[in-house]
Amino acid sequence: MANEYTTLPLLKSYVGENTNTYDLFLQQCLTTASRSVESHCRRRFYADAAATARTYRLADRLVCDPDGDLIIVDDISSLTDLTVEKQSGSSWNAVPDYSSEPENALAISRPITYLRRPGGLWSTPMDTRIRVTAKWGWPAVPDEVVQATLLQAARLFKRKDSVGGTVGNEEFGFLRITRVDPDVQALLRPFVIQAVG
Repeated sequence: MANEYTTLPLLKSYVGENTNTYDLFLQQCLTTASRSVESHCRRRFYADAAATARTYRLADRLVCDPDGDLIIVDDISSLTDLTVEKQSGSSWNAVPDYSSEPENALAISRPITYLRRPGGLWSTPMDTRIRVTAKWGWPAVPDEVVQATLLQAARLFKRKDSVGGTVGNEEFGFLRITRVDPDVQALLRPFVIQAVG
């Protein structure tokens, strides 16, 4: 499996599983938890190996700023192979004068999320599109995402013993398992992209 945010050996250790009996199920829990983290945050945290192009409408993503207009882009994991082009009729022209922001984001293992035209405008009229070719994602998976994935995967694994959504027994009582663990929510809160519209 690919693009999980923690490892099967770590998950097995976390849930106290010392045999290979549940390896396939644990791997499925790990993959599902990783995709669940992405769905909750509305972004993914692994980096692409190769650059691909995405097109943006300026009207949807333009932020006007005294230091130069910004375009909000999806998470970019690297400056390598990053190119920006502006639509002009049916052709695309390279944009050489732009900067990536936040400044120093990659140095602290955070993604680029804006492209700025220093002291200038991206384009007029507003219906012009920008094509960005980049390696998308994050340069490194944050520790909080690793921990949240581990917690969520362990929770999914334990559900095999609580198909009805409760855990416990008659002596100590039963507890309903909620949809998202509060600790997972707390760990992921800084990484959630807020929905707009």
